[in-house]
This record gives sequence, C-alpha cells and structure tokens, in this order.
Amino acid sequence: MSNNNNNNKILPLDQHRDKNNQKPATMDRLSYQLLQHMRQVRRDVPVNYQLQAELRQKLLQRQAQINAEDGAGAVYKLAVNRRYLLIPAVVGLMLLLVAMISVWQQTLGANLQPVGTAQQLFWFWNTGDQTSFTVAAQNRHILVSRQGELIWSTGDAGDDQNIAPLYRQITLAPDWRYYDPVFSPDGSKVALIRQQAGQWQIVLTAVAELIPDKADVTATAVPDFEILATSTQAGQWTDLDWSPDGTALVYTAIDQQQTAQVWLLEKDSPPRVLTGGRQPTWSPDGTKLIVQRDAADIGKLYLITLADGQEVLLGQGIQPYWNNNGYLAFISTRVQERVLTFMPDGSPQFSVQQRVGEIRVVATGDNGQGLLQDLENQNWLALSNLLVTPDWQVRDVEIEWLRQLELQAVRQPRVLLLDQIERCQSPVLSSDEDELFYMRQDGAITTILHLELEKRF
Repeated sequence: MSNNNNNNKILPLDQHRDKNNQKPATMDRLSYQLLQHMRQVRRDVPVNYQLQAELRQKLLQRQAQINAEDGAGAVYKLAVNRRYLLIPAVVGLMLLLVAMISVWQQTLGANLQPVGTAQQLFWFWNTGDQTSFTVAAQNRHILVSRQGELIWSTGDAGDDQNIAPLYRQITLAPDWRYYDPVFSPDGSKVALIRQQAGQWQIVLTAVAELIPDKADVTATAVPDFEILATSTQAGQWTDLDWSPDGTALVYTAIDQQQTAQVWLLEKDSPPRVLTGGRQPTWSPDGTKLIVQRDAADIGKLYLITLADGQEVLLGQGIQPYWNNNGYLAFISTRVQERVLTFMPDGSPQFSVQQRVGEIRVVATGDNGQGLLQDLENQNWLALSNLLVTPDWQVRDVEIEWLRQLELQAVRQPRVLLLDQIERCQSPVLSSDEDELFYMRQDGAITTILHLELEKRF
C-alpha cells in the first residue's frame, strides 16, 4: 500500500534544481513565473529564419531608398546652385561666339542684299550720254556732270509731283567743260577733268569752294582750281578715280583710234601708263585695280596687280566700282524677253527681246585674293548677287509695233528685237556698304536713285 501511494504522488523537484535556477529570495513570485513562461514559449515556438531573412532584406531596401531620396534632394539643390553659377559662363560664351562671328564676317565677307525698293533722290533733264556723278559719304553731297555742266544736290529725297527736284546748277567759267567729278576719300576735295578747245586737264579744288553752303543756295561758286596734269593730244580723258589713301589718281585716256589706256597720276610725278582698258577702280589696300576691257557690247573685267602688271580675267561686266570695305559693284548685261500677248493655248504670241544691264555685287576682300580662290570653283556671275534690274515698261516703239501687227492681221508668233541696251548706270557703293547709288535714263530724264542694302549670310 505504501508503495502505490508513493507512485501516485508528484514530488517537488525544486530542491534538486541547480541553485542558479532557484527563485531568488528577493524576486517577486509572480514576476518570476512570467519570466519562466516566456522562456518556455521561446523554447517551444520554432523560429522562422526565412521570414527573418526576408524582413531583414526589406528593411535594408527601405533604408537604401530613404538614402537615395535624401541624396537626390542634395543633388537637385547642388544642380540648382550650379545653374545659377553657370549663367555668367554661358553669357561669356555667347559673347565670345558673337565676337567669332564678327571676325568671320570680316574675313569671308557677307552677301549684300537689297532692302525694299530703290528710292528716287532727284531727277534732271538730260539728252546726252556724257553724264557721271560722285557721292561724298561724309555729308551726302552728290555732284553730277551733265554734258560738261556741274549739278549739286544734298541727296535729300523729294516728291517730283509736288515740288521741284532738289538740285541746283553750279555756275563756273563758261569756257571750260567739266567731266567725271570724284570726291577725295576724306570728302574735303573734288578732282575733275575739264576740257577746252582740244586741251584736257585734271584739276583739284576744295569742296567748300565748289559747293555752296546749304543755307545759301544762291551763292555763285568761284573755286580756285589746282592743275594736276595737262594734255593737248587729240582724244578724251575720262573715268577719274582716287586711290584709297588719297595720294594718287587713275584715269582713262582714249586716243583717236579709240584705244583706251589707264594712267596713274601721283603728286610731283608725271603721269604714266599702267595698263590697257578703262573704268579703273582701286582695291581697298591700294595694290590692285579692276579695269574694264570691251568685248562687243558686254565688256570684261580684269584684276591688275600694280607692282608687276599681272592680270587675271574675272568675267563679264562693265562700270566696276570697288568700295573701301571690299565689295565690288558692276553692271552685267543679259538678254531679257518680255511677252506682250499670248496665244489661246497660253504660249507667247508677240514678245520683245532686249539686252538689259543689271547691277550686281560680289565680295572681294582687300585685294581680290579671296575672290580669285572662289573663281577656281565657281562661275564669276554665280559668285555675285543681283541688286537692281531695269524696270519693265512698255515703250512707244512696242505699242507701234503691236499696232502694225494688228493692221496686218498677223496672228503668228513674232519677236521684236530692240538694239538699244536698257541699263542702270554708274553704280556707287557707300563706304559702309549700306547704300547703293546709281543713275537711270528714261527718255530725256536722268534720275539719281539709292537703294538700302544689308548683309546676309
């Protein structure tokens, strides 16, 4: 009996435990029991190491995302700061680019293009062909030689329908005829060619003595002429032009056989022949000339080197004018066809063909060397730009021709060939190349016009 009773009892084992696991005498019994329970749960519940690894990975990713957002904000702030710091650098770069473009302009030259339409400055009666003019850039004086007489204008545009043309004739000694006036580069002097009873002279006078003050347009000019050269040989002197530095003049002398030669006139030296041709014009650096040599009614332009006389054919053209900034204006002729009436099917019926002279311009540089290089790869006229072409107008001869065809009941196509060349004359480029001056002859009226220009690339 006693053995069974002993087997059914649960004997306390506290006295057999390790002393370290025994309840401390000072610990509260309830707290001790809770602690023991938590230890037991930790032992009995298995740990999910996979979940633990996944949670750790997510925490690491989230931390990396937070760090990236903070870094992006810092980078953005730094970029903003850098943007404001780069503004002066960008402005400086733009200014440098503008300066480089400006240098490129001066090196290669830009094309001159017309702006708007030509405007009339003044007109005058004129029935001859010995007419030329010159323009002073400093004060816009325009001096015209009309059949040996001199006409002066301020160049102020006027309305010919309401007021008289803005010009006046300069009164000089009646025994001389004056031709081809040309202002000196500084605008203070005028050189002219004058003729009297077979004698030719090149003379020089101050602008203030030749041209009256604008305030006193009734004043009579009594200039003191300095004689630079004299000739009594039969023929003609024409085409006077100043060197860029104002120390020399070139002109054309035409003998009785109509042979034209270009002469050089320097101070304190007798005139000497340079080359054959006419219409000489100086290069901006004063080392070369461009002259015109006739080929039928077209003309060709040649570049002449003064030092050794070397010459190069440029191409078709007449009346060249080389300004100080390296642009050459000239007249090029071509055949123009104007259709007056059409057939029922739209094809030309009665048309007129006439040779016309157009004003063109080409960039040459200081001495034409760049132009010669361009000519190796491109046609002469293709290098130039068209500035002015003659206005189309139906003339009395065309109207009479149409009337005769109508009276004869002609219906088949016909072409009227006009011998007279219709051209703009004497192109003059201003020294700053923003204006072109030229003449136009309409019947008995000569008009001086000007056209605004601008550079384009």
